[in-house]
Amino acid sequence: MSAELIMVILTAAGLVITLGSATLASSAWILKRMDDRFAQSEAHVASRFNKIDERFAQSDAHATSRFNKIDERFAQSDAHATSRFNKVDEQFDKVDQRFEKVDQQFDKVDQRFDKIDQRFEKVDQHFKNVDTQLNELRADLNDVKVSVARLEGPHTRLILPPH
Repeated sequence: MSAELIMVILTAAGLVITLGSATLASSAWILKRMDDRFAQSEAHVASRFNKIDERFAQSDAHATSRFNKIDERFAQSDAHATSRFNKVDEQFDKVDQRFEKVDQQFDKVDQRFDKIDQRFEKVDQHFKNVDTQLNELRADLNDVKVSVARLEGPHTRLILPPH
């Protein structure tokens, strides 16, 4: 083998190793960014759920205290039953409004999950692009191997056959 041929082979091997390490490093960087973003999203969603739980607890405590007051008033006087039922209806309207607000917050959380799904689709597309580039690199490596084999030519015989 000539020095030029060895140099071509070493250069091709160096190129393959360089591209492979660059692809591996970029994949690791993408995965780290994904993990960081998912951790941020998880923390944000967890804080939202904690706030919702606190609001439910406050609403429950508030509704319980209101219902206890209403029960005491009914025990004292049946004459004001009609006005008291109206107050209960108002309280239920307030609770319904609060539940509507909670439903809106759940809708916002659903939208955020949709955004996360979109991010996953983008990541999948990036992985498909990396796979395509790797396939192209393999094809180029095969072309280099064929070219090197053509440069070498047929193998020479070391022992000549007897005449």
